Amino acid sequence: MIYNLKYVNDNGDALEFSMKTNIIVNTASGFTENYIDLSLSQGINQIGSTVQGQAVQSKDIVVTGELTNETMYTRRQLLRAIKPLVPARLIYNDTWEIMVYPTQTPIVEKSLINARFQFTLKAPFPYWKSIEGNRVILSQIEPVFEFPWDLSQPIFMFGGRKEGLFGNVYNSGDIDVPFKIIFMALDNLENPRLTNILTGEIIRLNTEMRAGEQIIVDIMTTGISIISNYIGIETDIFSRLDIDSNFYRMHPGDNVVRYDADPDRGGLDVQIYYNVLRVGVYD
Repeated sequence: MIYNLKYVNDNGDALEFSMKTNIIVNTASGFTENYIDLSLSQGINQIGSTVQGQAVQSKDIVVTGELTNETMYTRRQLLRAIKPLVPARLIYNDTWEIMVYPTQTPIVEKSLINARFQFTLKAPFPYWKSIEGNRVILSQIEPVFEFPWDLSQPIFMFGGRKEGLFGNVYNSGDIDVPFKIIFMALDNLENPRLTNILTGEIIRLNTEMRAGEQIIVDIMTTGISIISNYIGIETDIFSRLDIDSNFYRMHPGDNVVRYDADPDRGGLDVQIYYNVLRVGVYD
């Protein structure tokens, strides 16, 4: 299978593996496989074990290849990009990326041509994330201006606010994904919330919002942050998360959601941002 592979470290050094750069990949492991640890228990006289829990582990990605038409510059380029203590993004077909840390920097043969190399990377989070993000707008402006129009009317509208009872957040990936919600208040309101109609899961904030205020709920793989932004002043309002909130991921497939506020949702705009996750890359 032909694929494009790039390595971009956090210092800005970039490396492309291709015939164009004379640095090619022969084999690479870790692109599709994942490792799962099972917590097992066994009772007295029990045949076999009972699974108490499962945890997906971090994984190693081992890359081997060759430096064709090798020059000192090519060798230097490889060693400069993949260096100790500098994390990086490994990019597959300009579509998927995974965060990695070098655990073995390149071993390079001293051959003058077709020198082989190998290096090992650790991916603490083992899934591949789509580079292109997705956005769902749950309220927006729809055009209402039409030809012909009556010039005698002193007021006419180019657009009007469009509100649907429900919106669909489609996750085309393999697993549940973190996401970000931006609540934007057009008028004063209270208790903004987002509910997954299919599962009953909800994110609810017990707070007042002033016109012009934004609340950003960022649900990440490592936790959740809730920040209010009003006239450029940011405030951590995590403490205002309702205790019954439990909507922490967008599930694979359709996620039918509804947003609300008190006394009504007419003064609230909501946008949702997310990236798809795959357990492995292969296309």
